[in-house]
Amino acid sequence: MSEEQVNPLLMQYLDIEDYNKKRDFLRLHEMEMTTRLLNDIAVCEDTVLPDGSTAQMLDALYFFISTKARYEVKR
Repeated sequence: MSEEQVNPLLMQYLDIEDYNKKRDFLRLHEMEMTTRLLNDIAVCEDTVLPDGSTAQMLDALYFFISTKARYEVKR
């Protein structure tokens, strides 16, 4: 995949509106996550992930998404 192509997993993630479902999606696709994809997701969620391994970045993203899910307001 070239730099100009959007990762299909990112597009699928962005289509999910519920944070619990986003967390489930990340868990389902955990083995496919790359540093680039995790950073792209973090940018879309307006957060920053720590430098480190993919596993550390994924843990930080899980924590962020779980926190958002806890305070998500249903309209």
